[in-house]
Amino acid sequence: MRRPNLVKTSLLAAALAGSAAVVGCALASERAPQSAAADPHSLRAPKKAAARDAGEARANAEVAQTAPGDGPQERSFLPPSSPPMPASIAPPPSASVALRGPSAVGDQRKAEPPRRGAVGDVLTDVDRVTEGGTFVHAGTNPFVLTAVDHLSTFAADVDTGSFTFARRFLRQGQQPPPAAVRVEEWVNALGYTYDAPTNAGSVPFVVHAAGAPSPLSPGKHVVRVALKGREVSRHERAPTSLVFLVDVSGSMSEPDKLPLAQEALHLLVNQLREDDAVGLATYAGATRLVLPLTTARSKSQIHAAIDALQSGGGTDMGSGMEMAYREATKGLGGGRSARVIVLSDGDANIGNVGYDDILRSVKGYVSEGVMLSTVGLGTGNYNDHLMEQLADAGNGNYSYIDSLKTAEKTFVQNLEGTLETIAQDVKIQVEWNKDVVSSYRLLGYENRDVVDEDFRNDKKDAGEIGAGHAVTALYEVELAQAAPRGDLGVVRVRAKAPRGTRADELVAPIPAAALRARADDLDDDGRAAVAVALAAEILRGSPYASGHDLADAAALLESAARGRFAEERRELAAELRRVAPVLARR
Repeated sequence: MRRPNLVKTSLLAAALAGSAAVVGCALASERAPQSAAADPHSLRAPKKAAARDAGEARANAEVAQTAPGDGPQERSFLPPSSPPMPASIAPPPSASVALRGPSAVGDQRKAEPPRRGAVGDVLTDVDRVTEGGTFVHAGTNPFVLTAVDHLSTFAADVDTGSFTFARRFLRQGQQPPPAAVRVEEWVNALGYTYDAPTNAGSVPFVVHAAGAPSPLSPGKHVVRVALKGREVSRHERAPTSLVFLVDVSGSMSEPDKLPLAQEALHLLVNQLREDDAVGLATYAGATRLVLPLTTARSKSQIHAAIDALQSGGGTDMGSGMEMAYREATKGLGGGRSARVIVLSDGDANIGNVGYDDILRSVKGYVSEGVMLSTVGLGTGNYNDHLMEQLADAGNGNYSYIDSLKTAEKTFVQNLEGTLETIAQDVKIQVEWNKDVVSSYRLLGYENRDVVDEDFRNDKKDAGEIGAGHAVTALYEVELAQAAPRGDLGVVRVRAKAPRGTRADELVAPIPAAALRARADDLDDDGRAAVAVALAAEILRGSPYASGHDLADAAALLESAARGRFAEERRELAAELRRVAPVLARR
């Protein structure tokens, strides 16, 4: 085994206390009807303005009568949920889903950056933030009155790039760029102890749902909806063909870019089986196929090709993508999967530089089943938006590495989740019970928004889930009843099998019995999730985080630093404490 050289280099989430329990664990056998409409873009079209404005007007009128003073000015933090109470699977719905017209309690969206980031969006200088890189504001989800809009629909997200990028600032005692912080990626970056499906056959994931009073916001409750993917061992996964597409432009010469990328790839190659294959392509001012697909039996040849990489020149990412995809398609077939892994700082300055243009040029390859993962490196000129959206539209995942430790987590500890996709185009829809929940707010997922009527449109792109991946969504809710009776709502999940064209639907209720009586009932996972979500809300400047600081988040995280994930929680808590005085002075 090659030893790597050293290189210089969410308000809340989670699971409530109690025994782990499953709300839903089987895909419905019937298929729900598809919507006929197909969107030319891949996923996150903004809500229709007319529906939104009508919803806001109705909500504001209702709020003035029934909920004075409620809104973002309050200390509003969402605690997560934990292992839920078991419940049966409801039959798949047959009725069509109504179009969502979002409304907000004390809506602040007009004062916030616009929601941007969908494939095909035209970005202006106002949308871009260039402190430490290029980012796009996603906005902040507001409270929504259930009487006006009871459906919340979004695409699954297992990306972690936002968390790792922002964390390198914390380690230096600095505040990360607020636009670089996406709450859902912070929440999903931590490890939790969700139970995975025990049926190794047709069940790709299991749904967990639970809730509790918010430990940070009196009068509010937090509800967690989480998916845990089926786990696949190194020997169980399908053989894979990987094409590494490495940016070797002049901007990649710094120690935390190309040299770190090389060491990360050495780690990955050492984990591959002999029936896997690796290709290597580079791009700068020109593109080059350094190594055609080569069996992993020849690891010494692959390591030598990686070692020989040198930086210099411009950045023609578009041509490099086409070359990498062409090579990757040669590795499809015979039960093999194929994936392009891009390692770059995202600084594309020659040729097709927009992510929509780049993805359009390789759209045919994506439809053939080649997945795409993007791995970000470096700061300064780093283009977070490009790297994240490339992965979204390329049916893959987005991560960021700033050290050998994070490279090991991505390419060693979580490798099977990166290489083995267990479900595609995963969409989640929560239908809230108007009689039990008066209003709700989804934490994060702003640029993963899906129009409600497209939930059953199987032509709409959405998120992918890899083996063992967990997806956690946290809601802050206000209850209409002091002692709720009946279900809080229903969770629906639509997903396709890898390379499938039709989705199956999983349906699971959120019973009132899954709502814990006290905030103190949060288990360690729940406290950790709440803490990291709180930290993300503070760092991105959410109006819902007012009245709290990073020391609050650190204290919650420290109280959860036990068991399997104790070390990572203690380390993050120390980093939050280091930056807390910096933010307090501002």
